[in-house]
Amino acid sequence: MRFTIQLVIENESNSETVEEVIQLEKDCENCNTPGISLAESKQIMKILQNKIVLQQSKCYQESHRACPSCNKIRRIKDYHSLQYRTLFGIVNIPSIRLIHCQCNQSSEKTFSPLNQWLSDKNSPELQYIETKWASYVSYQLTAKFLKDVLPVGEAQNASTVRNHLHKIVNRKEKELDGKPEYISGCPRDWGNLPKPDKPITVGIDGGYLTRWHKINKNFEIIAGKTYSSTKPAKRFGLVQTIDKRPRRRLMHLLTQ
Repeated sequence: MRFTIQLVIENESNSETVEEVIQLEKDCENCNTPGISLAESKQIMKILQNKIVLQQSKCYQESHRACPSCNKIRRIKDYHSLQYRTLFGIVNIPSIRLIHCQCNQSSEKTFSPLNQWLSDKNSPELQYIETKWASYVSYQLTAKFLKDVLPVGEAQNASTVRNHLHKIVNRKEKELDGKPEYISGCPRDWGNLPKPDKPITVGIDGGYLTRWHKINKNFEIIAGKTYSSTKPAKRFGLVQTIDKRPRRRLMHLLTQ
């Protein structure tokens, strides 16, 4: 028995393009392998991701050929390729470099439209899963598990996961800038603040861990969790001697 999976692409002018994704040969007599296998699912998702991203990038580049000021079609200087890393594989995207129109006052003579479209060459979903899994298990296991269940790039390793996680952490750290370290306002007005959904419980605890490189020294970790019957639980942790914003982090959590 043969199954054919096709991708139907419909553009703004309602014209359709049909592309074949994959053909699967299935034996109905073998009851041990019904449905799609893990290897087949990874192959399907990789092909689909590649076709969809390439179609989107092509449409974006074509729609940005014209100068926004005079509507003149800008000339192409050269071509190059960009790598976009996703949960479903690495997509090599053909990218054009355009020459700025004469009416443009930019100091640069050329630019790549895809650099505006893809400000980050790692998809948000990939970074989300990497960060979430790496908070539960080691970087090495995270990279291994990703390869087990998803068609991520073969170059995916512990260093890649760590670098992506640190990038997300630094971005979240900057969001604390400007946040109050203490409860703002007058104490007499605190009673008029909106009440959180009840019941809610905040638990805070701490402990000491031995340093990895200096076993004769230790450091304190403070961790906490909020419990609520109406909202998902929130967790936090910090090391007072390292964290630059311990009060601000705790205050931000309690405010949320």
